[in-house]
Amino acid sequence: MDITRRGFIGATAAAGAGFMTTSVSGQQGKVGLKLCEIKDPSKPLRVAFIGLGRMGGGLVSSVAWTKLAKIVALVDPDPAMIRDAKRKLASMKELGIDTKGIAEFDDYREFFKRMADDVDAVFIATPNHHRLMPALLAFRNGMHAYIEKPLSFTVEEGRRMRRSPSDGLVQLEKLWQRHARQHGQPHPRPRVLVAEPRR
Repeated sequence: MDITRRGFIGATAAAGAGFMTTSVSGQQGKVGLKLCEIKDPSKPLRVAFIGLGRMGGGLVSSVAWTKLAKIVALVDPDPAMIRDAKRKLASMKELGIDTKGIAEFDDYREFFKRMADDVDAVFIATPNHHRLMPALLAFRNGMHAYIEKPLSFTVEEGRRMRRSPSDGLVQLEKLWQRHARQHGQPHPRPRVLVAEPRR
């Protein structure tokens, strides 16, 4: 079998995008594999991206290459980030993505108010200290959520996410810790969140 670089990247992006994922289930913090369930399998998975910086912008391209999802919204307070993401998508001519049909929001709260019923999954790649509220809103609206590492800024924020009711799948980018200290503050340890039962 001839594997191309593009094919490999697409396949790994599909795995990383939550189509076959390592999930945090609601059962006493167990970790296991779970296939993302699509509400209507005859339609593409409708996805939105919250935070379009380096990580979020990369996710947009990776998910687009899989051809397994329809990008329906881009959310970032910086309009230049949204323009860049749309420009990247438009440059992928062979995918034929209509960027005019992608909704734009500068506030994730407005996105959830207006599009909660029209999105199956969100990719959250906001700055580390700003992941809690978008994640909670995604859970409350029954959306699957892919959350970049670290899952939360503090252990308490992670616990709040775990206590939030969710019918969706929560995908962690990775469970690892690069530095013992970050910017002079102790770095939260995500594995603690997985090991502890809900409270």
